[in-house]
Amino acid sequence: MERLGREREFPIIDRLVGELVEVLALSIGATSVFEMGSGYGYSAYWFTHAVGAGGRVICTDSDSANLVTDLAWGRGRQVCGRGPRCRRPAGTASE
Repeated sequence: MERLGREREFPIIDRLVGELVEVLALSIGATSVFEMGSGYGYSAYWFTHAVGAGGRVICTDSDSANLVTDLAWGRGRQVCGRGPRCRRPAGTASE
């Protein structure tokens, strides 16, 4: 996903920042994360570690093209068991 972001010049967090947001969410015992402007959903990948099997991550993005990219990449999350924790409704955060 980082490579795809670089190739498309799309701003995403890198692995180090991903690990940081995971640790920050763990440090407060987060079981739910609401993310505004999720882009491709790469940061959600890290949040799903923190919320655990019973938690949830809700992602939003106003650009439906990002949703398509995220859903295609999401097949990999399903393989590692995180997909069911992540919800990706279409639309903006205010909707």
